[in-house]
Amino acid sequence: MGIFAASSLFASAISFQVVQHDKSQDKIRLSSYQIEGDLMEYFFNAGYIVTNSPTVIANSDEDDKKEYTKSIKSAEEGECDYFVTLLTDYNVANSTGPEQSLLSNIHEISWRVIDIATGKEIASGVKKTGVVSPTQDNEDGISSFAFEIAAEISASITSKR
Repeated sequence: MGIFAASSLFASAISFQVVQHDKSQDKIRLSSYQIEGDLMEYFFNAGYIVTNSPTVIANSDEDDKKEYTKSIKSAEEGECDYFVTLLTDYNVANSTGPEQSLLSNIHEISWRVIDIATGKEIASGVKKTGVVSPTQDNEDGISSFAFEIAAEISASITSKR
């Protein structure tokens, strides 16, 4: 009983980084920050210790690798169990509100989940926004999309435990 009680006190720690791919912007979009916040909220509410590296803009493979290297090192130093990198790809070419926080401005989000102890990728995925209904083309729609991704990430971590 004492061992179980002691082990249940230790929650897994997870670190996130959102990387914005958006050649139309030289600043981080509010929707990228919102995605980061929604993911952190989801995992905090699920009982994880949650941390993050700053949301960044990266528009090349070289930039992606540089940011990944910095962020995973930070997650290792913070003694996290998992590191999740999310690449948020925007496409505002046909947008009616390219500067707004609209779900339709996001083309897709891809992610990788790394087990810090082994350094191995334990899961990855891609979720495209597809056709967005007008009732979901707002901040609530972005949150719903982010929570769907969080649920997929959570399921992949849970299946590997």
